[in-house]
Amino acid sequence: MAATPKRAVRLIGAPVDLANGIGGAYLGPSALRRTGLAVAGEALIRALDGTDGFHLNIDMDALDPEAAPGVSYPVPGGLTFGEARVLMQGVALSGGLRSLDLGELNPLCDTGNRTARAAAELIAAAFGETTPPRPQ
Repeated sequence: MAATPKRAVRLIGAPVDLANGIGGAYLGPSALRRTGLAVAGEALIRALDGTDGFHLNIDMDALDPEAAPGVSYPVPGGLTFGEARVLMQGVALSGGLRSLDLGELNPLCDTGNRTARAAAELIAAAFGETTPPRPQ
């Protein structure tokens, strides 16, 4: 299997140390908030233009611990659930999602299955589920 070229990698909300190690385009939570979700989503869709589709990896530790306490490496200041949901809705609208995996969910650290429920809702949104967002 051929390696994915760095120019094809897009990291949104990942910890900076991971993004620096992988390369490619990076948009962290603070830059995402400065840029705005709509602009970031449009840029992401433009980056995917002309591809046959894409794989999405959702790491739950990209979310703020308030939204996702059930992770091994919580990082304050991460994406809110609402921000992540909007991004997943953009993924669905792109029509290019071909596969998805979810990582960094640690049930032993979860509180009342909050992270597990958030993960399920984000996956559903990525595939086009249009239920109203849950209260924060």
